[in-house]
Amino acid sequence: MKITIRTRLLIYFLFLTILPLFILASTSAIILNSSIDSRLVNDLNDKSNSQWREYNKTITEVRDDINNLICQVAFLVSLAGILLGYIFSRSITKPISAVSDAVKSIKEGDYTKRVEIQTNDELEYLAKSYNSMAVTLEKRYELETQRDDFIATLTHDLKVPLFASVQTLDYLLKGSYGDLSEKQKYIIEHLKVNSTSLLNMVNTILDSYKYEAGKQNLTKRKFNLNKLIGECISDIAPLIQEKNHEINSNISAYDVEIKADRHEIKRVIINLLSNSIVYTPLKGKIDINVDKTDNFTVVRISDNGIGIMEDSLKAIFDRYSKGSRTLRKIGTGLGLYLSKHIVEAHGGQIWVESKENKGSIFYFSIPSHIESEIEENG
Repeated sequence: MKITIRTRLLIYFLFLTILPLFILASTSAIILNSSIDSRLVNDLNDKSNSQWREYNKTITEVRDDINNLICQVAFLVSLAGILLGYIFSRSITKPISAVSDAVKSIKEGDYTKRVEIQTNDELEYLAKSYNSMAVTLEKRYELETQRDDFIATLTHDLKVPLFASVQTLDYLLKGSYGDLSEKQKYIIEHLKVNSTSLLNMVNTILDSYKYEAGKQNLTKRKFNLNKLIGECISDIAPLIQEKNHEINSNISAYDVEIKADRHEIKRVIINLLSNSIVYTPLKGKIDINVDKTDNFTVVRISDNGIGIMEDSLKAIFDRYSKGSRTLRKIGTGLGLYLSKHIVEAHGGQIWVESKENKGSIFYFSIPSHIESEIEENG
């Protein structure tokens, strides 16, 4: 027979409703008996009749027996209510606890745990729904793992020939294999730029998987952050000039030294600057500022570009997130995702403030304390 939770709640509610009424009726009966007995005693005292005294004794004994019986029944009913409440609560909390523990396992990355509940009610349906969800998530996780392994293997196999191609094109431009005409140089330079971009994309994908797996090593050294930012601006100067942007910074105001992996922090800055350049219309304005607190050095990069839609802000640092209605002409969608991993691997944070059509401000922080000269992380 199927007894739903709703039915059990109704039964328990009725029991809790009847129990106080029964106790109230029992108390009233005791008070009434005491009142009647008091009046009889007064009458008997007036009459001073031995027969009436004997009768009163009998009535008193009967009354005491009734009162004792009422108290015992009330006690048993109360005890039964407590026991019923405990059994009822356990019948609900125990299955819910089992489902809760299973959900925690999923949160920790274990998709294999299942819940076996046979209560023939809504809780059993909940357990079956959870098991179905867990099976779906496990299959999806297996597919994602296979896909990630495939991409990692593919990109790794692409990296070597791409690097060799870039090197070969560089040798051609230097005249190592003979003189080139201007037209040949022009074509080879474009081939080199495209091959370098493709190589960078492959490296970004590979590094993203390394950070996910915790296999990326950081070589932390003390360096001047202001000089690094100036170097980044110089590296992307052609992009800035192409869109005729204005770049302002406070990097010359004072020297800021941090201890971090210089190459990885440069990747973060280049990526954030590149995003600002790409998503800011012609003749835009980009500001770069460095601020220091007691514990962190904060880099702030702001622009007056197209901004980010509010519903995209939460996922802006997720894998393959674009965060804009305008798609990049070329890219992996991993730039901000990788930047987040790099910053967090240094013990810092990265975040963004943005309003659509009013621009964006990207921040990232790096711990300010400087310890030993060189530190290997990972």
